[in-house]
Amino acid sequence: DISSWTKDDFVNLEKTLHQCLCHIRYHNFEPKEFCESVMPYKKLIPKDIKDDVIQYYMVPEMSTSQWKPRTGTKYHSMKIDSVIIERTMLDLISLWINASKYLAHKRFRYELLLRGTRDGFDNATFHNLCDYKGPTLIVCKPSSGNAIIGGYNPLNWISNKGTYGNTAIIGGYNPLNWFSDNGTYGNTDKSFLFYIKDIDDLDSVQIARVINSAYAVYYHTSYGPCFGGTSDLSANGTNWSSSSGYYPNIGIPRNFSIQEYEVFKVTS
Repeated sequence: DISSWTKDDFVNLEKTLHQCLCHIRYHNFEPKEFCESVMPYKKLIPKDIKDDVIQYYMVPEMSTSQWKPRTGTKYHSMKIDSVIIERTMLDLISLWINASKYLAHKRFRYELLLRGTRDGFDNATFHNLCDYKGPTLIVCKPSSGNAIIGGYNPLNWISNKGTYGNTAIIGGYNPLNWFSDNGTYGNTDKSFLFYIKDIDDLDSVQIARVINSAYAVYYHTSYGPCFGGTSDLSANGTNWSSSSGYYPNIGIPRNFSIQEYEVFKVTS
């Protein structure tokens, strides 16, 4: 019963049909058949296609040669300056980012902020180039194997030097040393991690959406990007680790080194 489907059900179906949807000859359906068999899955169909089909039914004499190509840019995400991920994978990631909203084919821009082999892998570089940039996509390539690991943070990355989002100024004087070096957490229910065990096999793709939103991301000057209260995905230079607790366990290796990683600013 499609009426009981969740957003993840639609996401999984689109993942399977993604390369086919733009090639379907929708105008070949009879109006009744289109309403009964296609419209229940309208969340998968780009708005411009639905509008064209309705127009065709209203004006049957309209030549189908006037229809716009179904491989237009509205259906796909923007290009990305990456040495790790390709267009097909980017389209799937864009779908995940948009899954918390209506499943329209929203386009996102991906602006490269950092590339490890170009800018450096140290944590200070990450914070210098990526803090306060808004939503970001993190992708990394482990040193061994054919995997890609990454995560999406819809919040700003910040250093634990203060409280983000407060314009007030509060101060005090302490004549002693401070001993605590605790970081802070970012609260969101829209972050996720993903693990592609084999980039040549899309069936190996796993996604983990945050379970406890209060501990979705972790901010600390001594670390790079970190997700989860138990370091579900934690970066420290080229040494990364994963210990599931606030995100579902999707098989990310517990400890691994990386040969490359990239951070992208995500805008719509």
